[in-house]
Amino acid sequence: MGQRVVAKQYQEWGDVAGAAIHGGYADEYAGKAAALMQSTEMPPMALGEAVPPQTSQLIDTLKLPDMAALDASAHRLELLGRMGNDCAAMALDAAATIEAGNSLEKMLAHQLAVAHKTALQLTDKGTFQQDAEEKSRMLNLACRMMESYQRGLLTLARLRNSDRHHVALTVAEGGQAVVIVGIYEGK
Repeated sequence: MGQRVVAKQYQEWGDVAGAAIHGGYADEYAGKAAALMQSTEMPPMALGEAVPPQTSQLIDTLKLPDMAALDASAHRLELLGRMGNDCAAMALDAAATIEAGNSLEKMLAHQLAVAHKTALQLTDKGTFQQDAEEKSRMLNLACRMMESYQRGLLTLARLRNSDRHHVALTVAEGGQAVVIVGIYEGK
């Protein structure tokens, strides 16, 4: 609920002090919002992601982002950074490789990178396990992670080709149906 609404409610209750406090909060928030709206300063960007100031030497490739996109981008990079710089680099490379056109494609590319890294780490650990049960467990986990990775790639393909699939049903001589699935350009 907005602070002005709260202030009005306090005023109706006869609580002048409460109304003044919440009215002051409303004024403060309005001032901050106005300052943000007038700000033309853009955070540094790299590979379509907002980056912390210490890495501002990277190239700006995000076109006219809004504040929500910038905030989401910064959070994605923060979470990827917790996985390690190698994973963050893979994720940014994956997003660039698929030429991610929107935030959902970027998130999927990042998930694919995490799945790839995890699958390889599990394979590495499992391969050198001496305990057969633990080795089997690790390699099974690696296989499941690889399957998740592959399903993610299929999801990306479906997202990008959803408007290009064409199904035709033809009835052949004798009443037998033939289904033809093809891809056409356009909508």
